[in-house]
Amino acid sequence: MLHSTRLMAVMATLLFLGSGTASADMWKEKGGECSDSAFSSPEKASLADLKKCVRLFEAYRAVEALKSSERKNVISAMKRLYQEGSDTDAHIARIGLSRLGESVGVRDSIGTQSSSDDEESSPAATQRSKCTYPPPSSSDKKKANKAFKKGLKLYRKKKYEGALAHFEEMMNIAPGWAKSLRNAAGLNALTDNTERSIELLQCIQDLGTEEHVEQLKKIRGDDDFASLRDNSEFKRITGYARVALVDTLKAGRGEENLDNLEELLGKLNYKVTRKEVDKEQTKPTVFYKLHSKMPAYLISKMIDHPSMGVSVMPAKYQKKDFDVVVLWGDRYKKGEEPKSRVPSIDDADDLLNDISRKENEILSKPDKYERKLNEALNAPDKFGNKLNSLGNKTEKIINKPGETVDKIKKIGDKLRNPF
Repeated sequence: MLHSTRLMAVMATLLFLGSGTASADMWKEKGGECSDSAFSSPEKASLADLKKCVRLFEAYRAVEALKSSERKNVISAMKRLYQEGSDTDAHIARIGLSRLGESVGVRDSIGTQSSSDDEESSPAATQRSKCTYPPPSSSDKKKANKAFKKGLKLYRKKKYEGALAHFEEMMNIAPGWAKSLRNAAGLNALTDNTERSIELLQCIQDLGTEEHVEQLKKIRGDDDFASLRDNSEFKRITGYARVALVDTLKAGRGEENLDNLEELLGKLNYKVTRKEVDKEQTKPTVFYKLHSKMPAYLISKMIDHPSMGVSVMPAKYQKKDFDVVVLWGDRYKKGEEPKSRVPSIDDADDLLNDISRKENEILSKPDKYERKLNEALNAPDKFGNKLNSLGNKTEKIINKPGETVDKIKKIGDKLRNPF
Protein backbone atom coordinates (compact mmCIF):
# COMPACT_ATOMS: atom_id res chain seq x y z
CA MET A 1 0.00 0.00 0.00
CA LEU A 2 1.11 3.60 -0.52
CA HIS A 3 1.87 5.78 2.50
CA SER A 4 3.64 9.10 2.93
CA THR A 5 6.58 9.53 5.28
CA ARG A 6 4.46 11.75 7.49
CA LEU A 7 1.74 9.13 7.85
CA MET A 8 4.27 6.44 8.71
CA ALA A 9 5.75 8.65 11.42
CA VAL A 10 2.35 9.38 12.92
CA MET A 11 1.38 5.71 12.90
CA ALA A 12 4.65 4.76 14.54
CA THR A 13 4.47 7.23 17.40
CA LEU A 14 0.83 7.82 18.26
CA LEU A 15 -1.56 5.15 17.07
CA PHE A 16 -3.55 2.74 19.13
CA LEU A 17 -2.09 2.75 22.59
CA GLY A 18 -5.64 2.56 23.88
CA SER A 19 -5.03 1.07 27.36
CA GLY A 20 -6.00 2.00 30.89
CA THR A 21 -2.35 2.48 31.84
CA ALA A 22 -2.02 5.78 29.96
CA SER A 23 -0.64 8.54 32.18
CA ALA A 24 -2.81 11.51 33.15
CA ASP A 25 0.31 13.65 33.30
CA MET A 26 1.24 12.68 29.74
CA TRP A 27 -2.25 13.57 28.56
CA LYS A 28 -2.01 17.01 30.18
CA GLU A 29 1.40 17.54 28.60
CA LYS A 30 0.64 16.19 25.12
CA GLY A 31 -3.11 16.58 24.61
CA GLY A 32 -4.46 18.91 27.26
CA GLU A 33 -5.33 21.61 24.75
CA CYS A 34 -7.69 19.18 23.00
CA SER A 35 -10.16 19.50 25.86
CA ASP A 36 -10.55 23.18 24.97
CA SER A 37 -10.51 22.73 21.19
CA ALA A 38 -11.53 19.61 19.26
CA PHE A 39 -13.22 17.92 22.22
CA SER A 40 -14.96 21.12 23.34
CA SER A 41 -16.90 21.67 20.11
CA PRO A 42 -16.32 18.60 17.91
CA GLU A 43 -18.95 19.67 15.39
CA LYS A 44 -17.08 22.95 14.71
CA ALA A 45 -13.48 21.71 14.96
CA SER A 46 -11.38 21.31 11.85
CA LEU A 47 -10.63 17.80 10.66
CA ALA A 48 -6.94 18.50 11.22
CA ASP A 49 -7.62 19.22 14.91
CA LEU A 50 -9.86 16.17 15.22
CA LYS A 51 -7.18 13.99 13.62
CA LYS A 52 -4.49 15.28 15.98
CA CYS A 53 -6.59 15.06 19.14
CA VAL A 54 -8.03 11.62 18.48
CA ARG A 55 -4.51 10.27 17.92
CA LEU A 56 -3.28 11.90 21.13
CA PHE A 57 -6.33 10.58 23.00
CA GLU A 58 -5.59 7.04 21.86
CA ALA A 59 -1.97 7.39 22.89
CA TYR A 60 -2.27 9.00 26.30
CA ARG A 61 -5.82 9.05 27.69
CA ALA A 62 -7.34 6.45 29.98
CA VAL A 63 -11.08 6.16 29.32
CA GLU A 64 -11.77 5.40 32.99
CA ALA A 65 -10.80 8.98 33.88
CA LEU A 66 -13.36 10.61 31.59
CA LYS A 67 -16.21 12.65 33.00
CA SER A 68 -19.64 12.12 31.46
CA SER A 69 -19.68 15.39 29.51
CA GLU A 70 -16.13 14.91 28.23
CA ARG A 71 -16.91 11.34 27.21
CA LYS A 72 -19.90 12.53 25.17
CA ASN A 73 -17.79 15.09 23.29
CA VAL A 74 -14.96 12.65 22.63
CA ILE A 75 -17.45 10.17 21.17
CA SER A 76 -18.90 12.90 18.95
CA ALA A 77 -15.42 13.87 17.78
CA MET A 78 -14.51 10.28 16.95
CA LYS A 79 -17.78 9.64 15.12
CA ARG A 80 -17.24 12.73 13.00
CA LEU A 81 -13.65 11.71 12.21
CA TYR A 82 -14.87 8.21 11.36
CA GLN A 83 -17.31 9.61 8.80
CA GLU A 84 -15.27 12.46 7.33
CA GLY A 85 -11.64 11.47 7.70
CA SER A 86 -9.37 9.26 5.62
CA ASP A 87 -9.42 5.46 5.81
CA THR A 88 -6.66 5.54 8.41
CA ASP A 89 -8.53 8.20 10.43
CA ALA A 90 -11.65 6.04 10.33
CA HIS A 91 -9.80 3.02 11.64
CA ILE A 92 -8.26 4.99 14.52
CA ALA A 93 -11.67 6.41 15.39
CA ARG A 94 -13.28 2.96 15.24
CA ILE A 95 -10.75 1.54 17.70
CA GLY A 96 -11.23 4.53 20.00
CA LEU A 97 -15.00 4.20 19.89
CA SER A 98 -14.69 0.52 20.69
CA ARG A 99 -12.71 1.42 23.81
CA LEU A 100 -15.54 3.74 24.77
CA GLY A 101 -18.15 1.03 24.26
CA GLU A 102 -19.54 2.55 21.07
CA SER A 103 -20.16 0.80 17.76
CA VAL A 104 -20.14 2.34 14.29
CA GLY A 105 -22.02 1.63 11.11
CA VAL A 106 -21.14 2.05 7.46
CA ARG A 107 -19.31 5.26 6.62
CA ASP A 108 -21.35 7.90 4.79
CA SER A 109 -18.27 9.43 3.18
CA ILE A 110 -14.87 7.99 2.47
CA GLY A 111 -11.50 9.68 2.67
CA THR A 112 -12.40 13.34 2.31
CA GLN A 113 -8.79 14.18 3.19
CA SER A 114 -7.19 11.70 0.86
CA SER A 115 -5.04 14.38 -0.73
CA SER A 116 -4.16 16.37 2.41
CA ASP A 117 -1.66 15.47 5.09
CA ASP A 118 -2.27 11.72 4.85
CA GLU A 119 -1.62 11.46 1.13
CA GLU A 120 0.04 14.37 -0.61
CA SER A 121 -0.96 14.99 -4.18
CA SER A 122 2.55 15.22 -5.62
CA PRO A 123 3.79 12.20 -7.64
CA ALA A 124 6.73 11.74 -5.28
CA ALA A 125 4.34 11.16 -2.39
CA THR A 126 3.01 8.01 -4.03
CA GLN A 127 6.34 6.27 -3.42
CA ARG A 128 6.14 4.07 -0.35
CA SER A 129 8.59 4.87 2.44
CA LYS A 130 10.32 1.78 3.74
CA CYS A 131 9.83 0.78 7.34
CA THR A 132 13.01 1.50 9.35
CA TYR A 133 12.17 0.80 12.98
CA PRO A 134 15.20 0.17 15.23
CA PRO A 135 15.62 -3.20 16.97
CA PRO A 136 13.73 -3.23 20.29
CA SER A 137 15.60 -3.22 23.58
CA SER A 138 15.10 -5.94 26.17
CA SER A 139 13.16 -3.45 28.25
CA ASP A 140 10.87 -2.61 25.32
CA LYS A 141 10.23 -6.29 24.65
CA LYS A 142 9.32 -6.84 28.30
CA LYS A 143 6.84 -3.95 28.25
CA ALA A 144 5.39 -5.01 24.92
CA ASN A 145 4.98 -8.57 26.16
CA LYS A 146 2.77 -7.33 28.99
CA ALA A 147 0.48 -5.75 26.39
CA PHE A 148 0.62 -9.00 24.40
CA LYS A 149 -0.59 -11.04 27.37
CA LYS A 150 -3.53 -8.69 27.89
CA GLY A 151 -4.40 -8.90 24.22
CA LEU A 152 -4.07 -12.66 24.15
CA LYS A 153 -6.63 -13.04 26.93
CA LEU A 154 -9.16 -11.05 24.91
CA TYR A 155 -8.21 -12.82 21.69
CA ARG A 156 -8.95 -16.21 23.27
CA LYS A 157 -12.36 -14.87 24.26
CA LYS A 158 -12.84 -13.72 20.63
CA LYS A 159 -12.96 -10.08 21.75
CA TYR A 160 -10.92 -9.06 18.77
CA GLU A 161 -11.38 -5.28 18.87
CA GLY A 162 -10.13 -5.18 22.46
CA ALA A 163 -7.25 -7.50 21.65
CA LEU A 164 -6.30 -5.29 18.71
CA ALA A 165 -5.88 -2.25 20.98
CA HIS A 166 -3.30 -4.15 23.06
CA PHE A 167 -1.48 -5.51 20.03
CA GLU A 168 -1.29 -2.01 18.58
CA GLU A 169 0.06 -0.91 21.96
CA MET A 170 2.88 -3.40 21.34
CA MET A 171 3.58 -1.53 18.11
CA ASN A 172 3.87 1.74 19.99
CA ILE A 173 6.30 0.25 22.52
CA ALA A 174 8.40 -2.02 20.29
CA PRO A 175 7.46 -1.35 16.64
CA GLY A 176 10.48 -3.13 15.22
CA TRP A 177 9.83 -6.37 17.09
CA ALA A 178 8.60 -9.15 14.80
CA LYS A 179 6.20 -10.31 17.51
CA SER A 180 4.55 -6.87 17.66
CA LEU A 181 4.23 -6.65 13.90
CA ARG A 182 2.82 -10.13 13.37
CA ASN A 183 0.20 -9.89 16.11
CA ALA A 184 -0.93 -6.40 15.13
CA ALA A 185 -1.08 -7.45 11.48
CA GLY A 186 -3.08 -10.56 12.33
CA LEU A 187 -5.69 -8.76 14.41
CA ASN A 188 -6.06 -6.03 11.82
CA ALA A 189 -6.71 -8.72 9.23
CA LEU A 190 -9.15 -10.43 11.56
CA THR A 191 -11.05 -7.16 12.07
CA ASP A 192 -11.16 -6.44 8.32
CA ASN A 193 -8.69 -3.57 8.30
CA THR A 194 -6.83 -4.81 5.26
CA GLU A 195 -4.86 -1.62 4.62
CA ARG A 196 -3.31 -1.54 8.07
CA SER A 197 -2.57 -5.27 8.02
CA ILE A 198 -0.80 -5.07 4.66
CA GLU A 199 1.16 -2.05 5.90
CA LEU A 200 2.43 -4.04 8.89
CA LEU A 201 3.23 -7.09 6.75
CA GLN A 202 5.19 -4.86 4.40
CA CYS A 203 7.08 -3.54 7.41
CA ILE A 204 8.01 -7.09 8.42
CA GLN A 205 9.44 -7.60 4.95
CA ASP A 206 11.22 -4.23 4.96
CA LEU A 207 13.03 -5.01 8.21
CA GLY A 208 14.04 -8.34 6.69
CA THR A 209 15.97 -9.94 9.55
CA GLU A 210 15.96 -13.71 9.97
CA GLU A 211 13.33 -13.34 12.70
CA HIS A 212 11.09 -11.21 10.50
CA VAL A 213 11.39 -13.52 7.51
CA GLU A 214 10.46 -16.54 9.65
CA GLN A 215 7.31 -14.71 10.72
CA LEU A 216 6.35 -14.08 7.08
CA LYS A 217 6.66 -17.78 6.35
CA LYS A 218 4.57 -18.75 9.39
CA ILE A 219 1.88 -16.21 8.46
CA ARG A 220 1.05 -18.22 5.31
CA GLY A 221 -0.57 -20.89 7.45
CA ASP A 222 -2.07 -18.55 10.09
CA ASP A 223 -5.87 -18.48 9.87
CA ASP A 224 -5.97 -14.96 11.31
CA PHE A 225 -4.92 -13.88 7.82
CA ALA A 226 -7.54 -15.96 5.99
CA SER A 227 -9.33 -12.83 4.75
CA LEU A 228 -6.15 -11.73 2.93
CA ARG A 229 -5.38 -14.92 1.04
CA ASP A 230 -6.97 -13.59 -2.14
CA ASN A 231 -5.02 -10.33 -1.86
CA SER A 232 -2.15 -10.13 -4.34
CA GLU A 233 -0.13 -7.86 -2.02
CA PHE A 234 -0.41 -10.43 0.77
CA LYS A 235 0.80 -13.10 -1.62
CA ARG A 236 3.67 -10.97 -2.90
CA ILE A 237 4.89 -10.04 0.59
CA THR A 238 4.55 -13.43 2.31
CA GLY A 239 5.08 -15.75 -0.65
CA TYR A 240 1.73 -17.43 0.02
CA ALA A 241 0.45 -19.29 -3.02
CA ARG A 242 -2.29 -21.67 -4.05
CA VAL A 243 -0.71 -24.32 -6.23
CA ALA A 244 -2.40 -26.70 -8.70
CA LEU A 245 -0.49 -29.87 -9.56
CA VAL A 246 -1.88 -31.24 -12.83
CA ASP A 247 -0.93 -34.74 -13.97
CA THR A 248 -1.00 -35.05 -17.77
CA LEU A 249 0.42 -38.62 -17.85
CA LYS A 250 -1.76 -41.69 -18.30
CA ALA A 251 -2.23 -44.50 -15.79
CA GLY A 252 -1.03 -42.38 -12.86
CA ARG A 253 2.53 -42.21 -14.19
CA GLY A 254 3.03 -38.76 -12.68
CA GLU A 255 1.55 -39.66 -9.31
CA GLU A 256 4.74 -40.49 -7.43
CA ASN A 257 6.54 -37.32 -8.50
CA LEU A 258 3.52 -35.17 -7.74
CA ASP A 259 3.05 -36.86 -4.35
CA ASN A 260 6.64 -35.96 -3.51
CA LEU A 261 6.18 -32.43 -4.79
CA GLU A 262 3.03 -31.96 -2.73
CA GLU A 263 4.85 -33.05 0.43
CA LEU A 264 7.71 -30.65 -0.23
CA LEU A 265 5.29 -27.79 -0.86
CA GLY A 266 3.58 -28.57 2.43
CA LYS A 267 6.83 -27.69 4.15
CA LEU A 268 6.52 -24.20 2.66
CA ASN A 269 2.89 -23.76 3.84
CA TYR A 270 1.51 -23.77 0.29
CA LYS A 271 -2.06 -24.92 -0.32
CA VAL A 272 -2.02 -27.64 -2.98
CA THR A 273 -4.83 -28.92 -5.23
CA ARG A 274 -4.45 -31.97 -7.50
CA LYS A 275 -5.90 -32.19 -11.02
CA GLU A 276 -5.64 -34.53 -14.02
CA VAL A 277 -5.95 -34.04 -17.79
CA ASP A 278 -5.97 -36.59 -20.59
CA LYS A 279 -3.48 -35.01 -23.01
CA GLU A 280 0.07 -36.09 -22.20
CA GLN A 281 2.97 -33.65 -22.15
CA THR A 282 6.64 -34.55 -22.58
CA LYS A 283 7.99 -32.18 -19.94
CA PRO A 284 6.81 -30.38 -16.82
CA THR A 285 5.84 -26.71 -17.13
CA VAL A 286 5.39 -24.24 -14.27
CA PHE A 287 2.96 -21.38 -14.90
CA TYR A 288 2.71 -18.50 -12.40
CA LYS A 289 0.91 -15.22 -11.81
CA LEU A 290 3.12 -12.15 -11.51
CA HIS A 291 2.82 -11.88 -7.72
CA SER A 292 4.04 -15.48 -7.38
CA LYS A 293 7.40 -15.48 -9.13
CA MET A 294 9.17 -16.65 -5.99
CA PRO A 295 6.98 -19.74 -5.42
CA ALA A 296 7.37 -20.64 -9.10
CA TYR A 297 11.13 -20.42 -8.82
CA LEU A 298 11.22 -22.50 -5.63
CA ILE A 299 8.99 -25.15 -7.21
CA SER A 300 11.31 -25.31 -10.21
CA LYS A 301 14.16 -26.04 -7.80
CA MET A 302 12.33 -29.14 -6.59
CA ILE A 303 12.03 -30.62 -10.08
CA ASP A 304 15.03 -32.25 -11.73
CA HIS A 305 14.10 -32.28 -15.41
CA PRO A 306 16.38 -31.15 -18.29
CA SER A 307 13.58 -29.58 -20.34
CA MET A 308 11.35 -28.02 -17.69
CA GLY A 309 9.69 -24.73 -18.63
CA VAL A 310 8.63 -21.74 -16.50
CA SER A 311 6.30 -19.04 -17.82
CA VAL A 312 3.72 -16.42 -16.91
CA MET A 313 0.32 -18.08 -16.58
CA PRO A 314 -1.77 -18.19 -19.79
CA ALA A 315 -4.81 -15.92 -19.90
CA LYS A 316 -7.17 -18.92 -19.70
CA TYR A 317 -5.91 -19.68 -16.17
CA GLN A 318 -5.57 -16.11 -14.89
CA LYS A 319 -9.07 -15.88 -13.43
CA LYS A 320 -8.74 -19.15 -11.54
CA ASP A 321 -7.90 -19.32 -7.85
CA PHE A 322 -4.42 -20.76 -8.42
CA ASP A 323 -1.26 -18.66 -8.27
CA VAL A 324 1.00 -21.39 -9.67
CA VAL A 325 0.04 -24.28 -11.95
CA VAL A 326 2.42 -27.20 -12.51
CA LEU A 327 1.53 -29.25 -15.61
CA TRP A 328 3.35 -32.52 -15.07
CA GLY A 329 4.66 -34.26 -18.16
CA ASP A 330 7.64 -36.46 -19.10
CA ARG A 331 8.92 -38.86 -21.75
CA TYR A 332 8.77 -42.58 -20.97
CA LYS A 333 8.96 -45.95 -22.68
CA LYS A 334 6.11 -48.40 -22.56
CA GLY A 335 6.56 -50.93 -19.77
CA GLU A 336 9.11 -48.80 -17.89
CA GLU A 337 8.55 -47.07 -14.58
CA PRO A 338 8.47 -43.26 -14.76
CA LYS A 339 11.70 -41.53 -13.83
CA SER A 340 12.05 -39.97 -10.41
CA ARG A 341 12.21 -36.22 -10.97
CA VAL A 342 11.25 -35.01 -7.48
CA PRO A 343 12.93 -36.47 -4.36
CA SER A 344 10.85 -37.92 -1.56
CA ILE A 345 10.69 -35.83 1.58
CA ASP A 346 12.87 -38.40 3.38
CA ASP A 347 15.69 -37.77 0.89
CA ALA A 348 15.23 -34.02 0.54
CA ASP A 349 16.95 -32.54 3.60
CA ASP A 350 19.71 -30.85 1.59
CA LEU A 351 17.24 -29.66 -1.03
CA LEU A 352 14.87 -28.19 1.56
CA ASN A 353 17.75 -26.43 3.31
CA ASP A 354 18.86 -24.95 -0.01
CA ILE A 355 15.32 -23.84 -0.85
CA SER A 356 14.85 -22.34 2.60
CA ARG A 357 18.06 -20.34 2.21
CA LYS A 358 17.01 -19.03 -1.20
CA GLU A 359 13.51 -18.28 0.04
CA ASN A 360 14.93 -16.28 2.95
CA GLU A 361 17.17 -14.33 0.56
CA ILE A 362 14.26 -13.41 -1.69
CA LEU A 363 11.89 -12.50 1.16
CA SER A 364 14.52 -10.36 2.91
CA LYS A 365 15.67 -8.57 -0.27
CA PRO A 366 12.59 -8.53 -2.52
CA ASP A 367 13.62 -5.53 -4.61
CA LYS A 368 16.96 -7.08 -5.51
CA TYR A 369 15.48 -10.37 -6.62
CA GLU A 370 12.38 -8.83 -8.18
CA ARG A 371 14.61 -7.01 -10.62
CA LYS A 372 16.42 -10.21 -11.50
CA LEU A 373 13.18 -12.07 -12.08
CA ASN A 374 11.78 -9.23 -14.18
CA GLU A 375 14.91 -9.15 -16.29
CA ALA A 376 14.56 -12.87 -16.74
CA LEU A 377 10.98 -12.55 -17.97
CA ASN A 378 11.92 -9.80 -20.39
CA ALA A 379 14.78 -11.88 -21.81
CA PRO A 380 13.62 -15.51 -21.62
CA ASP A 381 16.71 -16.80 -23.40
CA LYS A 382 18.72 -15.68 -20.35
CA PHE A 383 16.18 -16.77 -17.77
CA GLY A 384 18.26 -19.55 -16.31
CA ASN A 385 21.40 -17.48 -16.06
CA LYS A 386 19.60 -14.73 -14.18
CA LEU A 387 18.31 -17.16 -11.59
CA ASN A 388 21.69 -18.78 -11.18
CA SER A 389 22.70 -15.95 -8.86
CA LEU A 390 20.29 -17.44 -6.32
CA GLY A 391 22.32 -20.62 -6.02
CA ASN A 392 25.62 -22.30 -6.70
CA LYS A 393 24.64 -24.79 -9.39
CA THR A 394 24.14 -24.07 -13.10
CA GLU A 395 20.39 -24.27 -13.62
CA LYS A 396 18.42 -23.84 -16.81
CA ILE A 397 14.77 -23.03 -16.17
CA ILE A 398 14.19 -22.48 -19.87
CA ASN A 399 16.36 -25.12 -21.46
CA LYS A 400 16.80 -23.88 -25.03
CA PRO A 401 18.30 -20.40 -25.49
CA GLY A 402 15.99 -19.63 -28.39
CA GLU A 403 12.79 -20.74 -26.67
CA THR A 404 10.35 -17.90 -26.05
CA VAL A 405 7.69 -17.32 -23.43
CA ASP A 406 5.01 -17.38 -26.14
CA LYS A 407 6.18 -20.81 -27.26
CA ILE A 408 5.92 -22.16 -23.72
CA LYS A 409 2.44 -20.71 -23.32
CA LYS A 410 1.24 -22.86 -26.20
CA ILE A 411 1.64 -25.91 -23.98
CA GLY A 412 -1.12 -24.63 -21.74
CA ASP A 413 -3.24 -23.42 -24.64
CA LYS A 414 -3.29 -26.88 -26.27
CA LEU A 415 -4.58 -28.60 -23.13
CA ARG A 416 -8.22 -29.02 -22.33
CA ASN A 417 -8.81 -26.66 -19.41
CA PRO A 418 -8.40 -28.79 -16.24
CA PHE A 419 -10.22 -26.27 -14.05
